[in-house]
Amino acid sequence: MSRAAELRQQIHGYQNGHQLLVGSIKLSRDDQDLVDRLSDMAGPIRPSETFAPYLTLYPLPSEEYFVIARTWQDLEVSRAGCVLTRSAFVPMATWERCDSILSIVNALTRPTRAERLEALYVSSSPDVFREVPDPRLPELVEALFLESRQPIVMFGSTDAETINLRILAALWPSRRRTFASCTWCLGPRKVRGRDFDLVFAPQDARSRFSDWKGRRIELSSKPSQGRHQWTPSLLRSIFVEPAPNLTASDELGILSSDQVGDEGALRLSLMWRDLKGKVETTPNAVLGMLDILNSNSVQREAATTHIEPSVIHALDIAATSLPPIEGWKFLSNLLGKFANRVPSTAMLRSLRGASSALARAQPVSAVAALRDLYNQGKPIPAVLAAGMGDGLSFPAEAINVDDISPNEILRLAAYSRRFSAWLAAMVRDAPLDWTRSVVAAIMTPDRDLATLARRNLLPWLRSSQHAQLLAPLLDGMSPAELGAAVRTLGKRTKFVVAEFDDAIVAATRGDAAALQVREA
Repeated sequence: MSRAAELRQQIHGYQNGHQLLVGSIKLSRDDQDLVDRLSDMAGPIRPSETFAPYLTLYPLPSEEYFVIARTWQDLEVSRAGCVLTRSAFVPMATWERCDSILSIVNALTRPTRAERLEALYVSSSPDVFREVPDPRLPELVEALFLESRQPIVMFGSTDAETINLRILAALWPSRRRTFASCTWCLGPRKVRGRDFDLVFAPQDARSRFSDWKGRRIELSSKPSQGRHQWTPSLLRSIFVEPAPNLTASDELGILSSDQVGDEGALRLSLMWRDLKGKVETTPNAVLGMLDILNSNSVQREAATTHIEPSVIHALDIAATSLPPIEGWKFLSNLLGKFANRVPSTAMLRSLRGASSALARAQPVSAVAALRDLYNQGKPIPAVLAAGMGDGLSFPAEAINVDDISPNEILRLAAYSRRFSAWLAAMVRDAPLDWTRSVVAAIMTPDRDLATLARRNLLPWLRSSQHAQLLAPLLDGMSPAELGAAVRTLGKRTKFVVAEFDDAIVAATRGDAAALQVREA
């Protein structure tokens, strides 16, 4: 609550049976029946047994309100086991994000039978809790959040109320709205047919939980040791920090967007935080981060903003620190995480740069990675082919024509203009070695790739050694495409390479093509 609030309330007590004595709110029958039942004694007590006031917290069946109730033993009536209970009704939308739970609890003063009941005035002061020292808290945290959900009973706690309220204060909205708990009871309690999520019971009430099918946290003198990697951080967030809050470090808003109160959402948020910390030294951590972003738990708008710096940093590490085989594997796996969406421009630029750096450092490994993908039936993604082609055009060691197949030549030429320029230079300087392979690449049945390669290669054909490449590049062009290609050649060569003439004439089929060529 952001400001002082007025809450509706009811008082229950003994009057020819346990019943509603007075109230400032009228509830539906199902809601009222539940309040009537849960405001009564939390289990039968033994003769002369006394107990301190306790809290019962639960949602109503209508989900319109969440109830915070404090119960006192009533020793002023002759009948044993009677209680007085003041219940506050917090609108559910307010309860989900309430940061002044303690103010509500503190406003629950012991009622009197003569009290005239109106609204309950509650301060808006944010909660500040004292630290809880119970040695069993690691076990409780794990039972609540890191293991399969079960109702929990904790025996013999001397700090039940603070533990309970700290947990509620820390919960994210969807989990808080369904969480039912009681700080003292002598047997299992139920709400809408299910056990309370968390109850606290005195040690001598253990026998009354003999049929309990949930989790039991027994009294022990030895501190429990956390079994999960996230236990220490959860302990700090819930039981050490003055203002418990599990959503404070939820960078992606996974918890705020969770609609079902699933502990898996918390684990996903914790996993993201861990992986982000590891990206500094382990680029593969970003693959796990992308898996989280690809889940339905993350809003797509937030994804790019939060992942882009980590992806770019991981790519820098992969390009400079990983062995080539691992580097290419990482780049390929990374792109696979973008099956349903396109990386941002900045990430594509970094992917191309990393691919170029790997290829430039070890060109033979780059070609091997390209061939391995082809053999697996996985065409190399365009951005990796572009970067690889860029890197291979400035090799630290020469690439032999036998190192690279026509199919590989085609893909690199199609996506890297720089590689096409390098390829044209190789044909010019060593035509006997390279011309046959480049012609074979151009003649591929994959016309789409051949068209892209043609667009990149044509501007670099400038010498007589390139004449054998020109015929297959011009073959099959439409009149308009042929005219554009001839204009490109004229701009680059001023039509002084006589060896190109035969290829142009051979490609000019029909009047429309002839007109385009003459105009060019």
